Amino acid sequence: MLALRRRPWPVVVLVLATPAALGVALRALGATSSTRPLLALAAEAFFALVAVAATGVLGWWRESGLTDAWRQRPLVLLAAAPVALVWLVATPLLVTGHARWGLLPILLPLVALVGLSEELSCRGLVLYGLRRLGPLGAGAGAAAIFGLLHFINLTARPLGPTSLQVLAAFQVGLLFAALRLRMGTLWPVVGAHALFDLAVLLLTPLPRPQLNWGFTLAGSFAVYLPFGLTGFGLLLYDQLEGRFPWRPRVRPVAG
Repeated sequence: MLALRRRPWPVVVLVLATPAALGVALRALGATSSTRPLLALAAEAFFALVAVAATGVLGWWRESGLTDAWRQRPLVLLAAAPVALVWLVATPLLVTGHARWGLLPILLPLVALVGLSEELSCRGLVLYGLRRLGPLGAGAGAAAIFGLLHFINLTARPLGPTSLQVLAAFQVGLLFAALRLRMGTLWPVVGAHALFDLAVLLLTPLPRPQLNWGFTLAGSFAVYLPFGLTGFGLLLYDQLEGRFPWRPRVRPVAG
């Protein structure tokens, strides 16, 4: 156990490999949140269990944000910004017959598990694992890994829509990493992640028009750019100011 804590990356890589393996398995079974929701829910529960178990093995309960104190609470409004955007876009469709309300009992625990597993993996384990790079390096690295993990969706979606997800995840990931470092606790970004995904998964799959994916990719980049720039700015400021959340605190010597 002590050896793993000194060299934690094999454990972290194992956690990151879990969704890829599960994605391939679900694809082989033809299971999605629409076709076999209970199986998709079970797979996400397994991923969350692996992430929590890895946190316990490494002893990173506070460092991952699971048990850390909640600081700078007003920043939760920034975490809510991408959630508000996706619900603003989705609501007209949800109220005009394109919602899958019948799946809500499955989708609620599903998005909760997705939020926990993905945030704990990326904004918890990876972010802390990259701490020697400072806030900017660790935050950007965690966001990049978070974005790249969405290429797993190539098992169920074409390259164009998947690329949109990867780009959006990277930019929102920068914001969530910055907020996680400042707020301490992981739970606000877990909740924001779950609510974001709920709006997307509630929508009935719509007919896919023939799109110019280069143009659409540029449009998606522009829409999510404010979140990416905000996250990058906060991380850069912390880097320049020497704000390292996990720097050992020097206790004053009693005089």
